[in-house]
Amino acid sequence: MRTLQLRRKLRGLFKLLCSKNRLLKTRKKNKVSTAKSKSLYSNSRKPVAKKSSSVTSTRFYTAPKAEVSATVYVISEILNLREGPGTEYAVIETLDKGDEMVILGHDGDWVQVIVDVSKNVGYVKAIFVK
Repeated sequence: MRTLQLRRKLRGLFKLLCSKNRLLKTRKKNKVSTAKSKSLYSNSRKPVAKKSSSVTSTRFYTAPKAEVSATVYVISEILNLREGPGTEYAVIETLDKGDEMVILGHDGDWVQVIVDVSKNVGYVKAIFVK
């Protein structure tokens, strides 16, 4: 009688362990497949350093396609040329009023430009050029 009870308990524990093992294998498979799908997209983007107070992290940004080129000038006293379309990106160069640039593309309120004098390519806020 006692042996029969022990066998039943062992069988129950074995089933429980097998079901947990299957669950863990399923979770691992899901993690591997999502990691593979994420890596497919990382090759088409270029990393851009994001400046923070203590740690430099990497943020991916895909540059927009080139559009119609036009020559524009800085209309504010000074203007920061940045690595990406936002203030969280590092400053490449500081431009002065009247500096000439050529527009390469648009990204929301930001314009991708190439500076005529230094040939640096970066982003400036669209309201500060004309």
